[in-house]
Formats: sequence, C-alpha cells, structure tokens
Amino acid sequence: MAAQVVGTKKPIGFHDSDHFPMQSAYKFPIAMAVLNAVDRSQLAPRGMVQLLKTFQEGRGLSRTSQALLFQLMTQTPTGPQRLKGLLPAGALVAHKTGTSSTKNGMTAATNDVGIISESGRPTLLIAVFVSDSPAETTVREGVIAKIASQLWRQQTQRR
Repeated sequence: MAAQVVGTKKPIGFHDSDHFPMQSAYKFPIAMAVLNAVDRSQLAPRGMVQLLKTFQEGRGLSRTSQALLFQLMTQTPTGPQRLKGLLPAGALVAHKTGTSSTKNGMTAATNDVGIISESGRPTLLIAVFVSDSPAETTVREGVIAKIASQLWRQQTQRR
C-alpha cells in the first residue's frame, strides 16, 4: 500500500516497494507512457521507427520481456496482407498492426509497424501509416505491402 497527501512530501506506505500483481491497474502506466510518446511526437512514423530501433537493439526492456514481445509480434495472426503481404517466404516479420473503424466511407487509420529480417541480410525497421482513406481494406493493405516489399528489395540489393 502506498499513499501521499497532495501538497506534502511525506509518502505513507506499507510494503510499498514490493512487487504485486497489477491486473488491469497496469493500463494506467502504459497509458501514461504512450501519451507521453504522443506528446513528444514519437508515434509519428519516424518516431515509431526509432522506437523499433530501441526495441531491436534490446534497450528499454528486460531480455525476457523483449523476447516475449518479439515472439508475440512474429506470431500475430493479424495483418498478413500488410507488411508481410509481398515479402519472400524466408523473411521474418515482427510487427504490430493498427486499424480504426470506417465512418462515412473514410478509414482514419490502417497501420503496420515492424522489424523485417532474413538470415544474412540487413534488418529493416518500418512504419507505414495509411490515414484518412476512402479505399477498401484490400487496397489500403496492398499499399502497405507494396511499400514494404519495395524497401525490402532495395535494401537487399544494396548488399
């Protein structure tokens, strides 16, 4: 238990440094971190790529948490026609999709961000955000797939 009266400097606590299961209370610190990143524009495509770089380099998380998140990102069933859509079968894609609803024929967001790698090739960090689009899902996802495929081919040819 921990508490503090606003305006005072003295906290009140009992086992207040021990670790406990948080259940849904974990959502508050996550929301704070995400909104802080939004405030600093880290969640623009460039900022997202920087976040992916931090993750890929193993910074910011324990090794166990990083391995778990990487596993979840590679095994996700969502977005098979986005970043993964036109890549060769040997490419390993760790990614996270995001999709808004469609209102009045306009979809606010169809996104995919991830890490693309293949044995013996450089790793590609990529964030593709398709916003405010009247196009059908297959078209929006196809745009993401084409961008990922083109960049993957270009970076592979540079070797």
